[in-house]
Amino acid sequence: MRRTLSTITVLSTVAITLVASAGAPGAATAVATDPATYAQYGRVFPDPLACLRGDPGSSPWAKGDVCATGWLGWDETIAGLRFLESQHPRYLDVLNLREQLSHLPALLGEDLQSAGFLRENLERVRSDLHVVKVTDEASAIPEADREHFLVFLSLHGEEPFGREAGVRIVEDLVTWSACEDGGSAPACGTDGPFPKPILEPSGSGPTAGAVLDRSVVYLVLGNPDGWRQGELESGGIRRSRFNGNGVDLNRDWAALGYTEARYTPFSEPESRGFGRFLAHVKDTTSAGRFAATADLHNFGWDDQHFGLTLLDVEGDVDYAENATAVEFGVRTYRDAVERLKWSKNIAPPGDCPTTGHEEVLLVQVCPDAWGTAWETIAYTVTGAAVTWTSAPHGLGDRLDVTKELALALEQGAHLFSPLVYDPHFVQLGIDSNKGTVYLQLAQILQGTEASFAPGGRIGYLEDGQRTAHPGGSLASPLSGLPTQAGIDRIVLPDEVFEFDILGPDAGVHNGSVTVVAAYANVRTLSGQAVAGDLVLERCGLTDCEEVGRDTHPDLPSFYYLPPSGRIDVNEPDPGRYRLHHTSPVDEPVRYTISFGSGPSTGVPDQAPYDVSRTDFFVDLNDHVAEGSPPLEPITVEEILRGRRALDRFDTLVVTGELVPSDLDEKKQGTVLGRMRAWVAAGGNLVLTDEALTGLARLDVGLNEHDIVRGFFYAGWMDFSDGTSDTYRDPLADAVDKDGHVDLPFTFSGQVFQEPQQTYEPGPLGFVVSPLRFENFECLKDVCDAPNWVVSPAAWQAAGGRAAARTFVHLDIDARDGVEQTVGVSLGELPVGDGVVRIAGALLPEPTEANYHPFGLASHAVTPTGYQLFENLVTWSNPARTDGGMQGKGLR
Repeated sequence: MRRTLSTITVLSTVAITLVASAGAPGAATAVATDPATYAQYGRVFPDPLACLRGDPGSSPWAKGDVCATGWLGWDETIAGLRFLESQHPRYLDVLNLREQLSHLPALLGEDLQSAGFLRENLERVRSDLHVVKVTDEASAIPEADREHFLVFLSLHGEEPFGREAGVRIVEDLVTWSACEDGGSAPACGTDGPFPKPILEPSGSGPTAGAVLDRSVVYLVLGNPDGWRQGELESGGIRRSRFNGNGVDLNRDWAALGYTEARYTPFSEPESRGFGRFLAHVKDTTSAGRFAATADLHNFGWDDQHFGLTLLDVEGDVDYAENATAVEFGVRTYRDAVERLKWSKNIAPPGDCPTTGHEEVLLVQVCPDAWGTAWETIAYTVTGAAVTWTSAPHGLGDRLDVTKELALALEQGAHLFSPLVYDPHFVQLGIDSNKGTVYLQLAQILQGTEASFAPGGRIGYLEDGQRTAHPGGSLASPLSGLPTQAGIDRIVLPDEVFEFDILGPDAGVHNGSVTVVAAYANVRTLSGQAVAGDLVLERCGLTDCEEVGRDTHPDLPSFYYLPPSGRIDVNEPDPGRYRLHHTSPVDEPVRYTISFGSGPSTGVPDQAPYDVSRTDFFVDLNDHVAEGSPPLEPITVEEILRGRRALDRFDTLVVTGELVPSDLDEKKQGTVLGRMRAWVAAGGNLVLTDEALTGLARLDVGLNEHDIVRGFFYAGWMDFSDGTSDTYRDPLADAVDKDGHVDLPFTFSGQVFQEPQQTYEPGPLGFVVSPLRFENFECLKDVCDAPNWVVSPAAWQAAGGRAAARTFVHLDIDARDGVEQTVGVSLGELPVGDGVVRIAGALLPEPTEANYHPFGLASHAVTPTGYQLFENLVTWSNPARTDGGMQGKGLR
């Protein structure tokens, strides 16, 4: 994997020289919480470069009359939001979930507080959970019928750009709406004239008043512990990625498909509280009114782009949702080009770097790029917030986005020193995040035109294969018994800690046990940094057996220092248990052990599902353009019954076996012969995924050993022949969209210049490694996403044309150095007057081989995958004039 980190430090040095001293001509070290300061600052939350607006090298979008000089603190942010609420109560409601909403049935039993970060005395400092609601209470549209939007602010506490931008987004929408309606605020005289569109660089989009009239925007202050832990007055110098329990809150949500077993969804009070609140909101809205989610992060390692826009393409994204996401991605890139060009560190599009840079002379990066998580940051995860918001058991959003801001100085500085606040880069982060959220609002409210106009008549082979489970529960017949009382104990470094878990003989039933180990938190440094794993064992007469291990933190301890460890075990057997660490702990540890009557985190034994990859075609029919024929299923039995059964199609798509292996040999030959004859007469046979094995039986010059089932992190293709791109090939037409990320990857020493992802692994049940980018080449953990490829030499010898290639391992576990290969994954092979087209990774059948408690998706096609499908089924045969095999291009 060829990427570097060197640029971050260089750019921070360069940027500091581009702005004046933060103290002049005006500076704000806090927020405005009274009318006099509000008037002086011009904003409740003034921007870092507000006092320099109009100067060379300063942002024209900076708001306020003075320059902010430091990161926002928790207490002052809440106070500022409360003051803004008092000024504009029609548009803003700052919700303290514990104080204001704990009476709701949906929230009963929840603490509605953070886990709490720890002080030196092992006492927790907990924070109430807050959600900011922005809408126009005077709107004539019933609230239940307005579009609902969700923005997560800094779920990772050490990534501050989300909350820095989020509170300023709130102030923009609220004050602009008030100004638009004739109200008064300092911004009315400086930000106007009003009404004005929210997309300032292009002067387009709806106005703030129109947005709040038609929508409700919820902004979640996602990780109070990680935020407050880094404030000097709270005893820390560095913020934490995790909450006070040492859990990454962006791995704690219930995702469709594969779930990493080390994560226990909704284990934390933050994700449970926010999740149950949001589910309550969904239940009070009209069907489908949760439209979109933005999750604002900053990642800090890409040296080519300032911003990365990650489109969430989790399972069963339909044609219209995909079109919306693609249009949003393109618009976000174009907006960033204009919005960020004020900075000397942002390169114009023509000078945008295309590769990583090792030298320290680089002073410019690209403004933004969009793509899937794997395409942009080299990995994806299970349990991210947007995987829940997009899931049917979550909010069912239609457009979900994660924003990564790559040049976050805190990422580069927080390893070695107190936080660095660089006004130039903080302003860039605020501007970039505003563009993302405002474009999301505009995209949904303005709508996207999307219809599928198939070229000619398209059929698909329906093989009847479905992957299904009726569902089940972990409920125990003993759940009516009371649970055991909890345990809270401080254990000294040299002390062995053992405890008993009781059972029905003692009159109790423990459906689960949860162990939290809390370490002294001095400036966020803790013994856990050198203590190894926390292990829970059940002990017999002679030895102890491991039953649980804390593996929540998925980054090296020297980089992110978790303040706590946690273990969850469901249905623990009664007996004697022991807690210890794999390395010595040189400080006291506070163990809190609690028992539940049911599963520790509400994870079902198995949610029901009934899925098939051919559901893709059924879903696609909902979006076929008026006057165009729908996609039609055809079975092998129909082909056997009618010699000319295929003649009604221009294109036939096969995703599974070309002919069933349990069919007798004569019938198999009949089906294969009729398919080949139909192709030779001018048909377009599209083979995807497993169907590629049928090439060896179609008499097209290929043998079984020429076709390989390989495995990789996800479904993907490289649109390059090794020397230049293949985007001019008709099968790759329109794949290279404006602003789509273009980062070369290196696998086993081979450079792939134009890699793009074709399907997501997780929603289909394929493994998503918790090692993140450390498993980028699939050499440190399992990668089982199937990618079918054809021998390049054999494909060329048969007369085929290659449009893409794919690197694969030949086994799901490549750690032992098993064989690898690069083969043709997209191409076309002429057969008579027709063609056979192949796509080796597009629509694999979902798998039940891995842990998937929340069910499976039928398909997980990415934007590139959707474009490839349109290209594959675009077919025109001038030899046919009877209205049958005639197609038109799809663009």
